[in-house]
Amino acid sequence: LYVADTGNGQIVILDNKGMPKARIQHSVQDPGSGERRKGEPRGIVALKNGDIVVTDSLCNYVDVLDFQGRSVRKVWPGDLLRLDRTKVRPGCLALDASGNIYLSVSGDANEILVLSPGLTLKAEIGKSTVASSSMKAITGLWVDGDGRIYATYAQGECVRVYAPDGRM
Repeated sequence: LYVADTGNGQIVILDNKGMPKARIQHSVQDPGSGERRKGEPRGIVALKNGDIVVTDSLCNYVDVLDFQGRSVRKVWPGDLLRLDRTKVRPGCLALDASGNIYLSVSGDANEILVLSPGLTLKAEIGKSTVASSSMKAITGLWVDGDGRIYATYAQGECVRVYAPDGRM
């Protein structure tokens, strides 16, 4: 089990008894100076190849870590959507049985992005404009065994359920 420990800036890997097996400090890159600083990991999924995909409250990119916690790739949701990368914030993460990654974004785009295991954009779910969006506050994502996507919200509707093709 992988846990994003936001307050301590780390990812904790737990064994099947709930005991910490490893701790990975997560740092983010400051866009101005390029220096790394302590992060606040928010969302996490572990891929079949051992890579760890992390969203962090302090950055606008999705960080891909190798099994030792080294950053090996950054994916900017703004770039995937052809928007200003500084104005699209990654949020929650979920993973389906096929290895597709579901990523909530906010800012200039408020939707759920479906990424292939290779981290390319496959689909956009619940796409809306900033002004009309009720997706500004996705607080959780989950994909069930049948491919239905569940999104929880901080305000308004508590849970929205989308079909595997993205329809509500």
